Amino acid sequence: MNMAEDRKQSISLLLGPVRFPFNIDPSREQSYREAAENVNKVYEWYKSKYPTVDELRLMCLTCFQLSTKAIDNDYSTMVEDLEVLNSKLEEYIKSDPGR
Repeated sequence: MNMAEDRKQSISLLLGPVRFPFNIDPSREQSYREAAENVNKVYEWYKSKYPTVDELRLMCLTCFQLSTKAIDNDYSTMVEDLEVLNSKLEEYIKSDPGR
């Protein structure tokens, strides 16, 4: 186990009708919990508006709604985050002696 894995913590979040386990950096816990809260608020809104629609379709609508909001509001931040992740991935690939 490397140092990055040592710093991970397990949390469980309810997203719509399903509970999911996550293994995350503790500094990101609040962000994950807020994201789950946002998902659940939108999901519940769709569920109340369309009570006869199945859960999968409601979750698809929820994902689409939140994705369009993220693109409209925070696209530049998302790109920066992806660039940081890409940089870390490139460092990992270069340092992996098995490649």
